[in-house]
Amino acid sequence: MSLTVTYTERAWAIDLIAHLKSLAHNSNRAIMDAGGEQSIHVDGGNLFPDVILFGDRATARILQGWELKMPDTKIDDRDLYLNAAKKAKALGLDSFVLWNVKCARLYVLKTYSRQFVCEKEWPRLNHIVDRASVRRHSEDWKELANTIVSDLNDLFENGAVEGRPFVEAYRTGGIQELILSNVEEVAHSLRNTADRDSSLRTKITLWWEKHKHEYIGKYTDRYDHLALANLSNWIGKLLFVHVLRSQLRRVRDLVKLDANTTPANALHIFLHLSKQCDFWTVFSDSVGLSIIPKKSWNQLLQFNNLLSDLRVESIDQRQLAEILEGATRTVVRKVRGQYATPPALAKLMAALALRNIAQDRSLDPCCGTGTITRAMLELKQKAGVSPQEAASTVFAGDLDPFAVQIATLSMVTPAFMNIPLRVFCKDAFNLSTDTELYFIDPTGGNNLGERLGSFNSIASNLPFISQQGRTYHTDSIEKVRELVGNGRRFLSGRSDISAYFPFALHSILNEDGRLVIIISNAWLSTDWGNTFFELISQYYRVRSIITSGAGRWFQNSKVVANVLFLEKRSIAPASNEDIDFIVLNRPLCEIADSSHAIEVARAQIETGCAHDDSMTIRAVSRRKVIRSNARGLSRNAHFVDCDWTEGLPQTRLSQFCRINRGERRGWDKMFYPAKGHGIESDYIRPVLKSPSTIQQYSVTALDEAFCCSLSIEELEERGHLGALRWIRHFEKEKNNVGHPLPSVLRKSGMWWYEMRSDGMADLVIPINFGERLFVAHTKPRAFVNQRFTRLNCLPGVDIELLMALLNSAISMFYIEGVGFGRGLGALDLSTGRFKALMHVLDPRVLDCSQKCAIKEAFRPLLSREIYKVVDELQSRDRQLFDNAVISAFGLSVDRERIYSSLKRLVAIRLAATEYFGDTT
Repeated sequence: MSLTVTYTERAWAIDLIAHLKSLAHNSNRAIMDAGGEQSIHVDGGNLFPDVILFGDRATARILQGWELKMPDTKIDDRDLYLNAAKKAKALGLDSFVLWNVKCARLYVLKTYSRQFVCEKEWPRLNHIVDRASVRRHSEDWKELANTIVSDLNDLFENGAVEGRPFVEAYRTGGIQELILSNVEEVAHSLRNTADRDSSLRTKITLWWEKHKHEYIGKYTDRYDHLALANLSNWIGKLLFVHVLRSQLRRVRDLVKLDANTTPANALHIFLHLSKQCDFWTVFSDSVGLSIIPKKSWNQLLQFNNLLSDLRVESIDQRQLAEILEGATRTVVRKVRGQYATPPALAKLMAALALRNIAQDRSLDPCCGTGTITRAMLELKQKAGVSPQEAASTVFAGDLDPFAVQIATLSMVTPAFMNIPLRVFCKDAFNLSTDTELYFIDPTGGNNLGERLGSFNSIASNLPFISQQGRTYHTDSIEKVRELVGNGRRFLSGRSDISAYFPFALHSILNEDGRLVIIISNAWLSTDWGNTFFELISQYYRVRSIITSGAGRWFQNSKVVANVLFLEKRSIAPASNEDIDFIVLNRPLCEIADSSHAIEVARAQIETGCAHDDSMTIRAVSRRKVIRSNARGLSRNAHFVDCDWTEGLPQTRLSQFCRINRGERRGWDKMFYPAKGHGIESDYIRPVLKSPSTIQQYSVTALDEAFCCSLSIEELEERGHLGALRWIRHFEKEKNNVGHPLPSVLRKSGMWWYEMRSDGMADLVIPINFGERLFVAHTKPRAFVNQRFTRLNCLPGVDIELLMALLNSAISMFYIEGVGFGRGLGALDLSTGRFKALMHVLDPRVLDCSQKCAIKEAFRPLLSREIYKVVDELQSRDRQLFDNAVISAFGLSVDRERIYSSLKRLVAIRLAATEYFGDTT
């Protein structure tokens, strides 16, 4: 009995690649090598092309991919084309070849359509009709391969098609995207395993509780986020192994992964490797890392084989550095979200932090992606410090092991490949000078242990942790409270977690040491920010507060940030001590144009003197900051000239009206019914729902609110069936997380369906302003929802006069100055803050004729639309009105000075709507 051995598609691919290698090695043309014979077949096909043609080895240039099939697959098969096109796009290639032995076609990417179009078809081998004939006629398809390679060499050499260096393909993220498309499968595997293993389930629960605030994006489930993190972790490990091969010869013998290697085997290999040459932060195990389905794991092995085919270790050092940087940026974008420090900002922070570039010991305790520590290392190298000395003085730590892996990848340029990096996984709240750190010397495998010690500078992008993420840090917060102690008033429960870090890090900073941190701008205009400012001034000298007046620093982030430039105190603060409020007027991408631009920016901030229009610097004494806050202006207002507000005849707005937030019930479909609701008019009230509906200073509420305070029995007795039907319609409904409405809407002393109508407003202001600033008069008085703050005038108050004064340019500046800018340019103006801080020119100092003059001057504004601030201040009727206010109160301040301050402060806030990118 004879056995028939089928000539498979894979067998043909291996034979073809061997032939192509021979052709490439025996010529000196564009195609220098071929690979793909190591590809691992998985369900759904290969991750990368069956055949890959390579060019220049110094840049690991990928020229083209070929997709192969046996003759029983038609050359115009749609799936065959789509699969090849997908792989070509992932590799950033401008062409590919389809070949089913019988027929070969070249497809080229057209720039106008971004589609691959058939550019050439070679003569067919029609006599090859099945798998058996493929082997039998091997000389024929080899001859055709010779022709194809010759023609392609011509095209590559004349530039008709070009291929792409691996570093460029990798930087775009297409290769990683192919692997990261396995998230759902890996998450499913993690979930199933955790359901059967309580130990793993516990680890994942604690991991998520600790790090969930750092993971954002389209996923909401912990298993999806862990799957994404783990896949990215494996990509980083595999890439870094091949980068290490270029520097450490023994790595080539230590790491051998093949089709039989399992995730557990690979982790064991990496553990052994790490013991030999450190980089534990890259190669360490983490939660659920070995739990990965076979298909996903095989795709990772295919990625490893691609790196082997590319001979990444032969790429020049500059290209290696760019590959590592590309890997870091992709992981940051996909997994860690939008809070990575832009390189230009990191360089500026590093320049500010280091007094003595050569000798200062520096730390980033919340290193995240390692951008700041990398900037520190680069700055030291440019100053002539050897890589060995630089690495011994720059430390990076993070609570999240995955973040530490990313940071290591970011920091390991080829110059630092053989040097132990001071990167560690620790909670910044628990650091002390005695904290023990352990590293391994990459060159000899020797264990290195050292104490953390103290630092001349600490620079960090402090983590933004939502209120939901506070639980994990409860103990750390309490420790800081005890540290500060001495009965001092401390931060409230609403303060950002980042506000506690400067106090936790105080003990490891040398006297006069510098602390340069990125922190949310909320502290500028909140109650907890007042306490933070008071405390931080006791521990540090606040050298400068830096904000952006030319676009937000973080892409896709709703968090607007400042940089705080602080120095550890050795003496108590003086009331006349100046703080520089600095606005960067140029986008980061411009500041990053050169190291010279960074140095010029640093020098201006350091000296507190602006030498050009790249920034504005206002020196404001601590006494003045505290005094202006007492009269209603937040620290945010000091980025512009607000000295003119001193001495104004003002008083608190709360003396003239009750200030409360609009009604919030939580289920708009019920409480703000659409037309045709059928509810009796007894239970319908006019309501103002949205600031966008307010076009003029006087507004009539046209929307309707359901306000019923009667019991079901009372409604039945009165026969009010419309209201009853409406309530019962929602009685069985559930909210977005599946809880019954009667349960989630229940409030003490109220029916679950009740919204009281006693919150009628005389005047209203939005909780979040945009490009317009105004106080509107509701005529008649109207019910308002939670998007507004409502003002109800006290008896005897002249509403028309108060409304006019609240819409003066001075009050507009105060409204802007009480709040702070949120992402997308919104002014955050909480009712509580407005009630506590808002001041207004005191109408009680005016006589009757002065009051009449103000109201008369305001009247023309009532007959037109409310303009955007910049247009409002150019309107003649507005200018005449503000002149009348200034004249009536006998103010010495010039109107244009008020306008200039107001326009600039609004412009700084609205700058957050733009993002100019960071080209570094």
